[in-house]
Amino acid sequence: MRVEGPAGRAWLYKLEFTSPRVDLAGAGTAQGIKVQRLIKNTDGKDEIKVGDLVKITVLVDIKARDQQYVVIDDPLPAGLVAVNTALKAEEQVPHRPPAGRG
Repeated sequence: MRVEGPAGRAWLYKLEFTSPRVDLAGAGTAQGIKVQRLIKNTDGKDEIKVGDLVKITVLVDIKARDQQYVVIDDPLPAGLVAVNTALKAEEQVPHRPPAGRG
């Protein structure tokens, strides 16, 4: 891409380019850090359906020696809910008997 115009003027522009890397789609690429996510059904089946419990494993392989810090942000895929009581993700509601019973 090339932009030309009169000298001495300020240019404001925005460029957005979204395209899959078709050349890397099959095998991927590793430029010092390789991240892989595995999603497995805990009951051993290959198919994952609504209500199934799955385990997500994130594997990080760092080949670059000059990396001091690495941040991996791995959000849950759409439709999944974290099941970990240590997370305290949902408020605990105390059990109350129905009204009129005592």
